[in-house]
Amino acid sequence: MQLTSLLKPDQAFVVRLGQTTFSYAELDGASARVASLLRGRGVSPGDHVAVMLGRVAELPSAYYGVLRTGAVVVPIDVGSSAGQVEVYLTSSGARLVLAWHECLDAAEAGARDAGVDYIVVHPIGFHALLEEMKPVVDADITREPDDIAVLLYAPTTTGTVHAIEVTHAELRAQAGENGEIVIPLMEEQRC
Repeated sequence: MQLTSLLKPDQAFVVRLGQTTFSYAELDGASARVASLLRGRGVSPGDHVAVMLGRVAELPSAYYGVLRTGAVVVPIDVGSSAGQVEVYLTSSGARLVLAWHECLDAAEAGARDAGVDYIVVHPIGFHALLEEMKPVVDADITREPDDIAVLLYAPTTTGTVHAIEVTHAELRAQAGENGEIVIPLMEEQRC
């Protein structure tokens, strides 16, 4: 994402969530501000940060912002109950949750029970908060290809959850595949 923002800053990063589009440069700036916010909350490389956002425009900047701090993204479904949120937070060792305002009850209760802090993500308030942040310069953050980037949780037949670790190398490989296959299709579909 950062390389594309340098090479093609005006190219659209399409988010088909209410027809929202950002340029790669805009996404780069927003994710740098999210990273600054997270660093200000004490998030360090290797920490786990839960992201409880649905298909909303704030998701890409939150996701990449977590990665820019060197932290691990722990996605949580917005339909999760407070008990499920607590299990994901406790199991992952997340130190913070970015929670969409419409699922705040479950996020807040789960975070409280897990002893984890949270940040409410609301389209207006979150953007205003980010505008106050100085974009983080992440040149000092180095992550190894085998470091965990994302920790996904999948339910099991026994009712427990299973953690699936996705490394930075796997994310890069997936981005390469998607860049060659998905993005050209999206370009053809644009009006």
